[in-house]
Amino acid sequence: MRSSGTFIGFLGNDLSPSYEQTLNSRHHVYGHDSLIAVADGMPPLVDPPESGLKVVKTTDDGVSFAGQIRVSGTLHVQWLETTANPADSTAFLAASIELDKAELERLPYFGGDKAPEVRVDNPEAAVRVAFDKTLAALILDKSKKIAELHGSFLLSDLSIGECGSPWASGTVVSASGQKYLGSAQPWDFGDC
Repeated sequence: MRSSGTFIGFLGNDLSPSYEQTLNSRHHVYGHDSLIAVADGMPPLVDPPESGLKVVKTTDDGVSFAGQIRVSGTLHVQWLETTANPADSTAFLAASIELDKAELERLPYFGGDKAPEVRVDNPEAAVRVAFDKTLAALILDKSKKIAELHGSFLLSDLSIGECGSPWASGTVVSASGQKYLGSAQPWDFGDC
């Protein structure tokens, strides 16, 4: 008999009864209502019920979710170069939300590893909704290369995966309660 959680095969793999029993025992270890089977070699996906998200797609790289979730944390934005030589480089805006510690338990994750930040898939739009108009204009025209603020962010299109360490990405829909923290030290946006 299945527990109250949601179990799906990853990449079209069917769950055998013995594998499902293994997942049920892991379910009790993790103590969450939703534990999802993934491909061989991948830890199980835990989707806490309070996330309100639903799995819509699984790939070799991770899992995508439908729905929205509000998280709090620090939004880091920074103009980066594609190469070390600025003459041969193209600048692009990168953004990431470093999650407040309490948020880590609310987002889906693989096994026991939780992504400490959410890479922002729409950095220009996130700057427009999170920063005041004057500061957003300075950031978007590259006059201000690095900035950060703390606030609450509504995310959609969340995806998570593993690439040597856990990662998460999503689209910023809105922001509220922002407190501008100023220019910061360069942020490490990782390589996954």
